[in-house]
This record gives sequence, structure tokens and C-alpha cells, in this order.
Amino acid sequence: IGGSNGKAVRFNENSVRPMGRNASGVKGFNADGGEVIGLATDSEGSYILVVTQKGYGKKSALEDYRLTSRGGKGVKTVNITERNGQLVSLRAVNGDEDLMIITDEGVVIRISLSDVAVYGRNAQGVKLINIDENKSVATIAIVDHEEDIDEELQEDE
Repeated sequence: IGGSNGKAVRFNENSVRPMGRNASGVKGFNADGGEVIGLATDSEGSYILVVTQKGYGKKSALEDYRLTSRGGKGVKTVNITERNGQLVSLRAVNGDEDLMIITDEGVVIRISLSDVAVYGRNAQGVKLINIDENKSVATIAIVDHEEDIDEELQEDE
């Protein structure tokens, strides 16, 4: 589970007991002033992809996140600075997919995750999209990799 404050907690899902529909649940993450922005399981991929408000992102190995008990404040997953902004999204990926980044002004770009380098948890990441002042990343989507359409058209001719 990741928070907008740049921290994430990793725990065994078996520590969350089954409950009824009306139950309030158990504490999974202490957001410490931030808010929960994403969650992932190890079955979804072997890397954790994070993207920040101002267009920075990185992949980190899932093993970089130590197992803790649920309800903790977590460990640093990205170095939050004035330059890169708050954490917007945290997802588990394999690294061979494509990433679609959508800004709050409606700009959409698609990049291959194989082009995004793997960094340690404390790194700030690299710029994935150029964003104007006072604009930010709204959300991201992970989609299956597709070959370039121009290449496909040339093969058909």
C-alpha cells in the first residue's frame, strides 16, 4: 500500500482476516498526513512503479521493500521534493508493459516501461512527461505492450 507522502508498507495479505460486508476492516497503512494512492500484490508483477505529481517516475524491485506488519507508517518509496511533487500512483508491473500517463489538462502519452530504469527506493526517479507549471499528473494506466502502428502498416504493404 502506498501513500501520497512517498511511503509504502509491504505486509503478508494473510494478516488481514476475512470479515463481513458491514465490517470496518483492519488498519493496513498509517498514511501519516497523506492519503492512500495505490496498492499492489506480488502476483501482479516483480517491480513497483511509482509516478509523481510533476511527471517523475521509476521502477523499483519488489524485494527492496521489506516485509513489515500492517498498520505501519511504511518505508520511503520515492524521495519527495519540490521538484517532483507528491506521489500520484503506485502499481506492480513486470516491466514489459506500456504506461499511459494522463495529466489534469487532458494530455495523454504512452511510453514503454522497458524504457523506465530500475532505481532504489530512495531515488527521486526520472522525468517521464514534461508538465507545465501549475499542472500535474492526474492518473496512470498500465496497458499491454503494442508494437508501433507505423511498423505494422509497413509490414502490411
